[in-house]
Amino acid sequence: MIPTRKQFPGGWTREYGGYLTTSHHQHHRATFYCMDEAPEVIEGAGGDENVLSESPCALTCIVCTK
Repeated sequence: MIPTRKQFPGGWTREYGGYLTTSHHQHHRATFYCMDEAPEVIEGAGGDENVLSESPCALTCIVCTK
């Protein structure tokens, strides 16, 4: 996962892109994730505790493989 990027480095393959998310700001030691820009909903999965990172603007990210 590469935060704040929309393009991948040469020799790498883009898997998906989206927005940087994390757990609620009151949780200790948050981990950051790249949430797909077009997420699919899983019926009956319950609420999602991830929120967009607390920033004045949404931060982009990409997930790529080599």
